Amino acid sequence: MDEIAFLEELVSIPSPSGEEDAVAEYLLRQMAALGFRVRRDEVGNVIGALGDPDAGRVVVLLGHIDTVPGLVPVRREGNRLYGRGAVDAKGPFASFVLAAARVAPRLHGVRLVVVGAVEEEAHSRGAHHLARAMPPPSYAIIGEPSGWQGITLGYKGTLRVEYRLVQPARHSAGGQPAPAEAAVAFWNRLTAYAAALNQGRLGRFDTLDPALRVIRTFGDGLEEGVEMSIGLRLPPEIDVSALQRQMRVWCNGCHGGNGSNGGNGSNGSNGGNGSNGAMGVMEQS
Repeated sequence: MDEIAFLEELVSIPSPSGEEDAVAEYLLRQMAALGFRVRRDEVGNVIGALGDPDAGRVVVLLGHIDTVPGLVPVRREGNRLYGRGAVDAKGPFASFVLAAARVAPRLHGVRLVVVGAVEEEAHSRGAHHLARAMPPPSYAIIGEPSGWQGITLGYKGTLRVEYRLVQPARHSAGGQPAPAEAAVAFWNRLTAYAAALNQGRLGRFDTLDPALRVIRTFGDGLEEGVEMSIGLRLPPEIDVSALQRQMRVWCNGCHGGNGSNGGNGSNGSNGGNGSNGAMGVMEQS
């Protein structure tokens, strides 16, 4: 097999999260040609195995075959290949496939399982299914871009927050904070909290890292509002429930409402003092 051509074709097939069928079919053919026992599971993950099916040791090489949206034209420049997913994470997955095919004949008492998970860039549907359905392997290596100089030993969890506030339109001279100001105040409290928590901590793995993904205002002359999406990278020991409660307190303090929120993907809303909205969705992974 032409290994570079394999990678280039893999990167050339669009596969945004939820639309992985075409790239999965390509992988089924190519991995079968390399000797894998290959299939798709109930949620669409591509799973290929090499070696003794009854081996006592199992090594899982787990990557993902979906990408974020957006077309990046595939091109080569010298020894570099550019395209959507070349780094995150079709490149690592292609390396897993090709490396497993090379080394499997020399291994004894080991089964290699290469998994191309679906929807990693959305809600990790494929990985969540594997965690429930796959027996724990002896070893698992995750194919994600983390630099060439070392091996990443773990991944931080995430918490996604959706903030929404709507209130009757008011004149700017009235003294009442506008929804945008309330959202900025909430964001400032969150970043100050993270900075205090991170004081003295070394390395990104142990820090709480908030990122403001989207903020927008809207209005129709009668009501005005703001929506904000925030992503949080969580250190291992953090009390997520306590953080959620604290954010509810900040939310109420920013606009005077009696806010409530939904955890783990449930929805909630609030109203108070003419306001409607707060943190409507929290999703943890």
